[in-house]
Amino acid sequence: MNVVADDAGDKIVVFNGSNILVLDQNMNTIATYMSTEKETRPSEPLSLSLDKSAALPGAQVAISGTGFGLNETLKIEFNKVLVAEVQADESGSFDTTITTPTLTVIGPLNTDIKVTGKTSGLTYSTSFRIQ
Repeated sequence: MNVVADDAGDKIVVFNGSNILVLDQNMNTIATYMSTEKETRPSEPLSLSLDKSAALPGAQVAISGTGFGLNETLKIEFNKVLVAEVQADESGSFDTTITTPTLTVIGPLNTDIKVTGKTSGLTYSTSFRIQ
């Protein structure tokens, strides 16, 4: 509870943890404000989609996903190496393009592309072959 003053006189402001009530000096209600909890959970299940399942090193791969935290930063890893960070939108979805990394081994590599929400910790991966 707090008392504040303006040109019209004293006001009593009461906050109970979820609502705010403003009263005049005669204890008449001037205004009430209800708090609302912002939804931060994803609206869709976790998923990842790629435009191809295999590519040569240096190739562009379109990737999209759903079900991550709303507006959170996402890490995209290719074979456990960070290749990008993107921002999920207001529904927890994203679309981006990443580059297939250069191989440090000789020959094709069966690996995965993994996306992890930095805030939510939600993670999803899908297999990919670097040729």
